[in-house]
Amino acid sequence: MVGRMNDNYLTSAVVFAIALFLFGTALTLAAGMLTASGMFPEFAGRCAERMRRPVRCFFAGVGVVVGVVLFMGLAKNLGELGNLLMLVAGGGAVLAGVAGAAGLVERMAARSGAGVDGWVARRRAATVLALSWVIPVAGGFVLLPACLLMGLGAAVMSVRRGRVAEVPPVPAVLSVPPVPPVPVAEVPGMDPAVVAAVSVGISNGL
Repeated sequence: MVGRMNDNYLTSAVVFAIALFLFGTALTLAAGMLTASGMFPEFAGRCAERMRRPVRCFFAGVGVVVGVVLFMGLAKNLGELGNLLMLVAGGGAVLAGVAGAAGLVERMAARSGAGVDGWVARRRAATVLALSWVIPVAGGFVLLPACLLMGLGAAVMSVRRGRVAEVPPVPAVLSVPPVPPVPVAEVPGMDPAVVAAVSVGISNGL
């Protein structure tokens, strides 16, 4: 009977429940990234700049996770207060990872082309990223943690504003008023079009 129960454990209901859970998680995280990108555009822009070095962001996120795990291990000995601190630390790390992953959405949207609206490009990028997370095995166990770790590292490195090279202002172009055409004495028998062309040539310095 035990063997029969183990054989029937992976039923269609369980498969659908797992699939719906993955889809719901992916959509929730994608919505969170779009919200962070829309509410904090400057922070998302700094995260996108940090995402130019994804390996560095990944290992920075791993270091933060290690620190959070060590903190949670120490906080669990504090009773109720420790549980609260563990909840805040874990939830804060996840939220920071989602907010930092908005930089990845910004970078993907920037590659969509200049002719695409900004919000449409971000929505497409978040949708593609969310769909990549529901790929069996590789999506939920590789791509999703990697994106969140890169986002966490980018968020931590983007908290403090770095020095941004100031772009020199573009000098204003002097508007030169048009020079009125110089009147040319009409020659009897000359074509009026030729007279007008000569007048324009003199006005242009020819």
